[in-house]
Amino acid sequence: MKFLYVTDDDAGNYFTFVDRTVGDALRSETATPEQKSAVLYHTTAALVQATFSRPESPVLIRTNRTVVEHTVDAIASDPALLRTMAATFTLDYSLYTHAVHVATMGTALLLELFGTETRVKDAAMGYLLHDVGKCRVPSQILRKSGILTPMEMKEIERHPEHGVELMRPHDEVTDLAMDIILSHHEKLNGRGYPRRLPPERISVETRICTIVDVYDALTSHRVYKPALRGVEALTFMRDRMYEEIDTGLLKQLIHILGPRNNK
Repeated sequence: MKFLYVTDDDAGNYFTFVDRTVGDALRSETATPEQKSAVLYHTTAALVQATFSRPESPVLIRTNRTVVEHTVDAIASDPALLRTMAATFTLDYSLYTHAVHVATMGTALLLELFGTETRVKDAAMGYLLHDVGKCRVPSQILRKSGILTPMEMKEIERHPEHGVELMRPHDEVTDLAMDIILSHHEKLNGRGYPRRLPPERISVETRICTIVDVYDALTSHRVYKPALRGVEALTFMRDRMYEEIDTGLLKQLIHILGPRNNK
């Protein structure tokens, strides 16, 4: 495995380079789907990691927007790319790989419903940055393997509001993306957080984020639980979470993933 080490002072230059080149790689006629998927996956995960470290950086947020637009365009032009990318998804959970998984699956599901409108790209920005507020949650809480105390759970439940505060200065994060960041833990039974919204106030784009967020968490290995296979996770969501999530969108997720994508 090869690594490229970039100093904090040079991070802006590096991601400006990424901004210019990742689109060229995805449009290449000689690169295989697997190569394109690998470039998109690893570049985006590294970008998210840098963004969680420096969420105030305009360069990083602009690069997130560019990568999101490339992702939407690539999946729109080749729907099979989702399957290729899903094959690269790791079983080990991290905030950064999780963000890429949610953005990829959420974008594919949204494209099934609405096509390639700007609204899809705005939503995809929210999907990629939905957990950015966790950079303000103490790491010992995020990494805890046991049951969280009530106070620790309250800290976790503040991350959507933290995310909105962090992203508010950035014009690239639109109102739709901000709503996704704030509301992706709301539930259709009104028992979600942070605002306990009724279902009519939870957008389709946010409902999609909730579903793919849960699916990826269930199918990823965590320090406190083993990963479920895809079919097991989808069955659990259908049978145990039907009051909390949009089951119509869950059926659409099952359709786009297909049986070959089960983990």
